[in-house]
Amino acid sequence: MKATLAFHDGYVKIEYQHGGSRTRKSTGVAIPSKAYLKSNNEIKSSVTDFKTKQKIIDSFLDKAKTIITTHVNNSKAFPTGEQFKRAWDEYDKAIKESRYLLDYYDKFYRIKETEFSRKGFSANSIKDYRNIRFYLEDFITATKKPIFLDEINRDWMNKFVSFLETERKDFDKPKKHGGKYWSKGKLAGSTVKKRVALILGFINWLDDEKLYPMPKGLVKYYGTIQDSEAVKAIITKQEANNLYRHDFKNAKLNYIKDIFILGCFTGMRWEDICSFNERDVSDVEGLGLIIEKVAQKTGGVFRVPINKIVARIIQTYNYKFAKYSNANFNKYLKQLLKKTGWFDDETKFLDDKGNYKKRWQCISIHRGRDSFCTMLVNDRVPINEIMKYTGHASISSLNKYIDTNSQVKNFTNELVIE
Repeated sequence: MKATLAFHDGYVKIEYQHGGSRTRKSTGVAIPSKAYLKSNNEIKSSVTDFKTKQKIIDSFLDKAKTIITTHVNNSKAFPTGEQFKRAWDEYDKAIKESRYLLDYYDKFYRIKETEFSRKGFSANSIKDYRNIRFYLEDFITATKKPIFLDEINRDWMNKFVSFLETERKDFDKPKKHGGKYWSKGKLAGSTVKKRVALILGFINWLDDEKLYPMPKGLVKYYGTIQDSEAVKAIITKQEANNLYRHDFKNAKLNYIKDIFILGCFTGMRWEDICSFNERDVSDVEGLGLIIEKVAQKTGGVFRVPINKIVARIIQTYNYKFAKYSNANFNKYLKQLLKKTGWFDDETKFLDDKGNYKKRWQCISIHRGRDSFCTMLVNDRVPINEIMKYTGHASISSLNKYIDTNSQVKNFTNELVIE
């Protein structure tokens, strides 16, 4: 009498049956279908990460064998299915199993996929979770060993963060085009912080599902990640107006310039600009034209009045704002900002050689949103109005977009009544 492998709910499970009762225990190893199971308690070599997954399955089979053998030695009889289940649960309490992290992440990802497919959620949000899967795969490729759940602690997280921040020197092309890695690394500080938040969300899910306890060292880990973009690289109201009026004598650069100004004067994120259409514009009595749109990222509604420059840009391009990818847009944006010579002042950001970057090197389409919020704050627009424009639900969320490092201005004189 021995335990065998079974395929159930997308996973390889250990199945044991005796005495009229049957029990199944998941190994956490996902395979496409039952057809990938062989009759000798092995999975087929065509399964992704075959050797690693087979090693995990073998460890579970060894565990089952130990449980059965121990019961036979003590009771001189094979355990029933119920006895096997109880013994397995007791074994789990005594021994901390090493389990393959990616299989659990895939289950977590499927849950998120279902969640974001519901009405009111942005389909784009799932991309961040898919990217985490790619980074984990890259980490495994670089370290040449799988990730097991019992390795996840503060030390592992530090190594993973360092991996995200470091450029892959042997990166030649993306994995989808036959390369070694999905990503070339060297993620910006703000991006690293977002990725860490998602990883910690996954670990919290493991804890909630009683699959793996949240390590104490990770409870406050998010707060230890430094965001190198905490100092915002924005443009001022005067710079935005000057930039809009500047003719680059080049249709592509003028287009890039106008879309960037659209972001600076509406606060729209990249994905909202790309999906912007005539249905998002309303004519409100006493206010005029406003953008009233569901944010792709959050699912919340933002309402921002349209000024004459924004109206001109919309009319010029007839809502066709998805001409370039985000990466290409930012590349051309930097080119045109450099071309003006107006953004050559140094920032607090360092390049690979330890030199301070010029402001034009640090500005992207998303900095338009930062510029929008900061311009409104500097013009002393009420915070509750700005939150309506941006769709933020809390002041703390809005504050992340405001440049608090700009030059101090003296408004205290206006407190004195002569």
